[in-house]
Amino acid sequence: WPIEWWSKFGLVTAVGFPFLIALATLIWFSIGGLRDTVAFFATLKTMQRDATDDGRVDQPAPATAAAPEVDAREPMSTTIAPPSPSTVSSTAVSTHSG
Repeated sequence: WPIEWWSKFGLVTAVGFPFLIALATLIWFSIGGLRDTVAFFATLKTMQRDATDDGRVDQPAPATAAAPEVDAREPMSTTIAPPSPSTVSSTAVSTHSG
């Protein structure tokens, strides 16, 4: 391909496609945002308000989830055991003398 084609290809792929995707996203979000805003104000217009509601919560907060129970019959080990001799390969030991 000639050099001029590569510059046009770069312009289209680096600028053109991202611009089109950004434009489509802008339109998509604008339509959704406008629709949700209209629905929000329509709900506010017809909502029944309670003048006695001051925002306080009179009920106690629910208890938090209990911590998982630990089986006390099996002690937890905090030490790391060395590997068994059968898992250590003799070829892994370097015998290079230099």
